[in-house]
Amino acid sequence: MYLLTGIPAFELTNTFIDAEAIWGKEIRTVHEQMCNSDEVEAVIGLAEAFLNRLVKNSKFGLQGIDKVGAAILNQKRPLSIDTLASDSCLSSRQFLRRFVERTGVGPKLFDKVVRFERAFFMKNAHPHLDWLTIALACGYHDYQHLAKDYKYFTNMTPTGFYELDTKAPERTFGVVEVRQELVF
Repeated sequence: MYLLTGIPAFELTNTFIDAEAIWGKEIRTVHEQMCNSDEVEAVIGLAEAFLNRLVKNSKFGLQGIDKVGAAILNQKRPLSIDTLASDSCLSSRQFLRRFVERTGVGPKLFDKVVRFERAFFMKNAHPHLDWLTIALACGYHDYQHLAKDYKYFTNMTPTGFYELDTKAPERTFGVVEVRQELVF
């Protein structure tokens, strides 16, 4: 969102901002076109066209810091802050400030969320796997490290949350995660 708006992510969190204040009257026109459309595909096409125009006309260029989030998402093991800062050609302090500006959270919390999500989806895609295998495949040191993150994010144990999740409505409708390859 920072690249599209120039507004730091932490300023957009838990606030209400009128879309017209950011994107002008064009957003109202697109919204009206979406409301007058009867087909889902047409609505999606309008949204995609609007977003493509925003990206094409963005005043903010992609910088090294913007590639770090993708690096964290694609890493199997945690990266050090110094390495990430060096890769983005910034000092550690500048890196931390700009990362929070673009994502709304610090890189350590972002990495923690990514690992947790990876473990969550892996267990759903491979229910036969034990938690230790999942923990090691997702970059955790051991099961207790994984359990600590589960407690932090869900206030439950991994097994307790998994059992609760298997009863979720989307599971009843057959929505499941795509199988992920195990990488150690």
